[in-house]
Amino acid sequence: MGVKPPEYKTRRGFCHADGLIALNWRLVQVPLSVIDYVIVHELTHRSYPHHCREFWAAVRSLLPQK
Repeated sequence: MGVKPPEYKTRRGFCHADGLIALNWRLVQVPLSVIDYVIVHELTHRSYPHHCREFWAAVRSLLPQK
């Protein structure tokens, strides 16, 4: 098809201000626990757009083992 995915060299995912969440296609190559973390991290940005203390507390509440 001649189509290539965008090349995100350092990002595993991100959440846009409008709420759109984009995930790096290379996540298919990592363990499921990493995929879970990235998804929870980005979904948490829907409530907390910045990496503030409350953001990290929310992530820890969903993934206490991290």
